[in-house]
Amino acid sequence: MKIAMVITSLEVGGAEKLVLNLVRELKSKVEIRLFVIRKNYQTIYDRELAEMDIWYCYLNAGNRLFSVKAYKKLKNMLEKFKPDIIHTHLKAADYIYFYRPHKKNSKWIHTVHTLADFDARNLRRFFYRPLYKRRTIIPVPVSEEVEESLLRLYGIQGRLIPNGVNLEKFRYLPQKKNSFQVLHVGRFVPLKNHRYLLKEFAKFANKKKDVKLILIGSGPLKKKMKRFARKLEIVKQVEFIDHAENVEEYMREACVFVLPSRYEGMSLALLEALASGLLVITRRDLSSLIESEVNGFEIDIEKNALYYELENIYQNYDNLEIIRKNASKSARAFSLKLTAERYLLLYQETANA
Repeated sequence: MKIAMVITSLEVGGAEKLVLNLVRELKSKVEIRLFVIRKNYQTIYDRELAEMDIWYCYLNAGNRLFSVKAYKKLKNMLEKFKPDIIHTHLKAADYIYFYRPHKKNSKWIHTVHTLADFDARNLRRFFYRPLYKRRTIIPVPVSEEVEESLLRLYGIQGRLIPNGVNLEKFRYLPQKKNSFQVLHVGRFVPLKNHRYLLKEFAKFANKKKDVKLILIGSGPLKKKMKRFARKLEIVKQVEFIDHAENVEEYMREACVFVLPSRYEGMSLALLEALASGLLVITRRDLSSLIESEVNGFEIDIEKNALYYELENIYQNYDNLEIIRKNASKSARAFSLKLTAERYLLLYQETANA
């Protein structure tokens, strides 16, 4: 079976990480080629791809909306490859929109990594709605929340395949921590809500001088958040890291993982934190993965809410071991191998339909 995997870029993010993980798991079972719409940005994922034994191509699209030159190049390569399945991610789907309707031999699967309301906005919904309705595109929501958003927005039932993580790499180790570290992993974009996180941590850090916040990620708001940290006078207690190839090591050292995002599809970083047995704090109703005070904690994104929760965990950390164990247990159902097996089954069913 031939699979054409198409993604916008390999800038560091959850969708990009899932694609590389899937390619790695499936390359021995199917003939898989990876098409990257934009250029090689030399990220840790770009470097990782270069070391993988698969066929791949960067189309070097210069226009962030749509590159006719990149489309023509992709079209020619797909016509030569003749894939059974075209599997798209993020806005790379726009390139297949113009290709797929005329190619009846290739089936189209699209993973919806975020809420449907944000996966396709405004005019894009108008174009994609009939393709979803006719099942020209088979949507794959990555969480129950995304599945519900597809039903609400398009009136369609997707094929739910949750994201998965490497449970051998991210696992619970009941070891004593050297310091009280709070961790966040995510791009510096508005939806991740870094400003709220920094503001609340500053109140906590002003009372507890032995605590540290580690922020892993890149993005357009990073410089602004660094300036904000200086304004809050917490630069000595906040560490900004661009990219980490060894995120699991930071997970092992941390005590708490905070995810105050405005919305998420299914955060791989959250799954990794749960698997690692961190005490997780998320925005209330952000993810069905979290059962408050059972395997993590939920807060309303309001003044002092995160500050009080951090204080509570700091004071009672040694008594919260059962929540750490529950967090790790709850992640066991989301192994990378199981995710890959579910995609392989979907490929086979779709190709034979």
